[in-house]
Formats: sequence, structure tokens, C-alpha cells
Amino acid sequence: MNNKTQKNCNNCGAQVFTQAGNKIKCDYCGSILEDNNLEVSAKPQNALGNSTPSIKPPTVQETKPDSGTGIIIVAFIIILIFAIVMGVNNRSHSNQSSYSDTLLADSINSPDKPNTTKNSADETPTYVKTALEEMKPVQVNVSVFKKLYRNAWKKKDPFSGSTVVYDKSSPRYVNYNGVFAYINMESTGMELRFCIQYTADEWLFIKNMTFNAGGENFYYAPVFKTDNGAGAIWEWSDDAVSDADLPMLIKIATSKKAKVKYEGDKYFKVVNISKAQQLALKKQLQIYKGLLLKYDK
Repeated sequence: MNNKTQKNCNNCGAQVFTQAGNKIKCDYCGSILEDNNLEVSAKPQNALGNSTPSIKPPTVQETKPDSGTGIIIVAFIIILIFAIVMGVNNRSHSNQSSYSDTLLADSINSPDKPNTTKNSADETPTYVKTALEEMKPVQVNVSVFKKLYRNAWKKKDPFSGSTVVYDKSSPRYVNYNGVFAYINMESTGMELRFCIQYTADEWLFIKNMTFNAGGENFYYAPVFKTDNGAGAIWEWSDDAVSDADLPMLIKIATSKKAKVKYEGDKYFKVVNISKAQQLALKKQLQIYKGLLLKYDK
């Protein structure tokens, strides 16, 4: 087995290999050398016969914390905490404002107070002020008004665009007995109307009537219309309620007992006003007052 040992040529310094025996030939310069004349390389050689330079391992320097970076981090944390605190305070203030606004809205819409959240610059007409003054005995607030108005019977005229608001217990036709009120709403305004309906087998030809309510008498003389059919007669009136007649309706609606005396050409007839009729009249007055107070807005 050949044993090759790495040597350097004494003439050129190239690397050569020892052959069997003690004579070798330099592959670079061709010199024949004795094995004893070769120098053993003390350092590893590269392909050109040069010593391989030693590589110094990189020096690892200890990283010291930058004092400027630490200051920036601390400042950022302080700013972040400040922003969070300010956000919580603003949210708390916003909640308090919303609660205050709710209380203000409730106070504006308190019972018998006009809704001034819209058209607050408009002046209240004189007839509205007069009606509201007369209707103090009739109590209504926003919630009561909305419930009554929602449950009322409404009929819209497709030609005129007007809407009438009745109590559901009031008669729909003139050939039924009744004492009731309804509200006629138009684009130009509204009015409260009072209806009297009398039906029987014989004519009265009513000229006027007197209501007795709460110990007081109220004279009332509307214009009556008449008709008949199937062996029955009916007489009825349908008139707008004036400022002078409004207290009469309020008294009829709020008294414990009420009755009416119809005066005809030759005869008269006394009729009791039922509790259901009184209640229906009261509800219509409450709706009317709520509309005057703009609770529907």
C-alpha cells in the first residue's frame, strides 16, 4: 500500500508526495529529491502552495441598552395611559349628557304641556289657547294620547284628503240614537264636531235641547235634519263645536250623571246619556286636546 505524506519541495516550495522508497519527484518543477531533503509543512497549504491564513473568530460584543430608546418607550407608555384615561372621561361625559337630554325631553312632553320640540318659533293661535284653558279638567299626556289615538276609528276621504277620528263605540249611521263627538282633520287644520242623533217611531221635529250635567243646564239649538224609512224616523245634527259650547261637552263627559231634554214642535222627550257615551265623549276630548298640544308630532 502506498503511503503518501504531504511535503514541500525545497526548490519551489510546492507540495509533493512521497513515493515508496526515499526518492520522489516534484510535480511542479520536476526536481528529483530525497525524502530527507523535504520539509514537512508546519501549516496547511492551499492549492498554490501558500499557507492557509488563519481565521480569527468574530468577537461578540456585549450589547448595552440604549438609554435614549428606554426614554422613548417610557414616554410612549405615559402617553398611552393618558389617552385611555381621557377616553374614559369623555365616554362618561357623553353618557351623562344623553341622560340629561332624556330628562329634558320627558319634561317637555309632561302632561298638558305643549310639545315645543318642533316649530317652537310658531305662536300658539288664540283659539288654541282658549280651548286649552277651557279643557283643564280633561287630563291627558303623551302616552295616553298615543294609545287613544291609535285605538280610535279613523276614516279618510280619498277626494278631500280629510280624516275623521271617531270613538269605536260611536254610531256609523244616522238612524241610530247617539250623543257623541268626532274630530275632522284637514290639511288646513282640524275641528271638533258634536253630533246628536234621535230615532223613534214618531216625529219630534226637534227645535232645541237642554243638557243637564253636574247640576248645570246647557241650552243647545243646532240645525236638525230628518229622514224616515221602514216605519221609523230619525232626526240628527252635526255641528262644529264653538268656544261657547266646549264647556258643555266637558261637563257632559266628566259629570257623574248627564241627561238631555229634546224639545219638539209639540212634544218633548228626556233621554239619559249612558256611561259608555260619556266615556266615548271624554276620550274624544282627550284626543282633541292632545292634537292641540301637538302630541302627534
